[in-house]
Amino acid sequence: MNVCSILYGDRPDNVKGGSGTGITLWKLSTELVNQGCSVYIVHNRGHGPNSPKESEVNGVHFYGVGTSFFSIPSRLPFSLSTLNMLKKIDKRFNIDVFAFHGACSTPNVPSFRRYTSKPLVYHEYGATPLLLKNVYLRVSPPKTLIRLTLDSALEYLALKYVDKLIVASPLTKREFQKYYSYPEERIDVVPLGQDLFERHAHKLLTDKKNIIQREKQLLFVGNDWHRKGVKYLFLALKEVLKEVSDVTLNITGPPQEPFISMAEKLNLKNHIKYIGNVNEETLARFYNECDVFVLPSFHEGFSNTIIEAMAFGKPVITTPIAGYPVIENRKEGFLVSPGDFKTLASFIIKLLDDKVIYQEMSKNATEKAKKYTWKESAKKILEVYNNLVILSEKGNSAK
Repeated sequence: MNVCSILYGDRPDNVKGGSGTGITLWKLSTELVNQGCSVYIVHNRGHGPNSPKESEVNGVHFYGVGTSFFSIPSRLPFSLSTLNMLKKIDKRFNIDVFAFHGACSTPNVPSFRRYTSKPLVYHEYGATPLLLKNVYLRVSPPKTLIRLTLDSALEYLALKYVDKLIVASPLTKREFQKYYSYPEERIDVVPLGQDLFERHAHKLLTDKKNIIQREKQLLFVGNDWHRKGVKYLFLALKEVLKEVSDVTLNITGPPQEPFISMAEKLNLKNHIKYIGNVNEETLARFYNECDVFVLPSFHEGFSNTIIEAMAFGKPVITTPIAGYPVIENRKEGFLVSPGDFKTLASFIIKLLDDKVIYQEMSKNATEKAKKYTWKESAKKILEVYNNLVILSEKGNSAK
């Protein structure tokens, strides 16, 4: 099968600092290649000025479009260039399925539908209106709110033209049914996977030089600190330190205001390490060395970071929104309501103090993580794609 994916972002193999959507696309694409597919990805060169127009990595073919002359990515050059590129790729490789990843990729869907009757698929990990309502209305500047409102409108329009919506959890499926009245039969749920443990654990577990832990370690992984509840994680850490003094929070993603100022006001400066965007090997080391993984998100489609932490045997403290359907409360970790930093702190303290509960949750987490692999995710997605192609061919034959 020939698959063409569209991503409004840098080349998705740029895992360091990459978006969750981009990283997911890269993992699924390489696994689809392993399962016999030919994969072509159209991405925005505006996100990576040094990105070549054409390249190939691990059997995945990349086609960069849009501008590469400006440091600020622009949707207009991307949108204008993408349509022509999709036509060229289809003519050259006879694509079976076109897959749009993320709301920012959707402006071309209506116009491209006029060009082709081939299956169009939309991969998304959360309905944009809910994200706007639950998170960004409270913290974002007007410019961001306008952009997200536009994204909601474009997403709504695109859904009228795609043949299938693929989401990663039943919760996200319900979001699209509620906010867009999208038909249930046109939504498929395909959970995501993890592979960090399999690729890096042997080295980490045998190389004693990597074990540098001197105090109890908490780990948070994510770029969008507003949506992922870092404010309340900092407030919880302040409470934890009243009971357990030797605790450090390692936090990934680009250091962001006003969070850094908040940490200083709370006198947390010596207990937080901003480790920035890291490569996979370094991230695996942090998973391996942490005691507890914490993700107090207000909104998630499906958190790869949770199952990555679990694969390393780490108990997880997260919200029902972020943990569903992976985390069962008090089995692989604890679930806490978004914004409830006092309960969050009490669960952190419990896991750091109670070795019996910690070991039990660690064992459960390891076993649960084994169910989520990129190979299985790609296999299920390929089944969806194949069914769409069969239906499309039947429809074309009937005309």
